[in-house]
Amino acid sequence: MTEEGGLNFCKIYEQAVDAEGFVVFLQKLRNKHGKKPLAIFLDQLPVHRSRIVKEWWTKLNISPVWNVGKFFPTF
Repeated sequence: MTEEGGLNFCKIYEQAVDAEGFVVFLQKLRNKHGKKPLAIFLDQLPVHRSRIVKEWWTKLNISPVWNVGKFFPTF
């Protein structure tokens, strides 16, 4: 999402995505936005945290923003 354009790049997969497929998405995202600073909001899906994907965060200059895990307060 951007302030100027709202939601502007989204990919819906018909089946589970693997690390290589997610890296392709990240590359397309980077190409769409040139050198602008990017951050992407993610859940804790193992693919998002995989070694291969982690290497690409730096290469593509994209900052992951992680959703917090489930929180169950103890009473």
